[in-house]
Amino acid sequence: LQGVLGKNKVFEKNPMMASEDFSYMLQHVPGCYLRLGVRKPEWNREYSLHTSTFRMDENAMRIGVASLVATTVEWMQTQR
Repeated sequence: LQGVLGKNKVFEKNPMMASEDFSYMLQHVPGCYLRLGVRKPEWNREYSLHTSTFRMDENAMRIGVASLVATTVEWMQTQR
């Protein structure tokens, strides 16, 4: 992803406790888990997921799509 988005835009986050079942899916199929920042810098608060007040910077969708395409292409190249 750093090649697509830039080294200053991609970093690893420390593990955190959450109620996410995605790890169980990875026991059966290949995959990756990404966290995408969607808050505009000028917003003075975060708008939590799964709430009626959720807001996102729709420009982040371009970054999300580029990230998913890049990881898919990289995985496909390893499957040759």
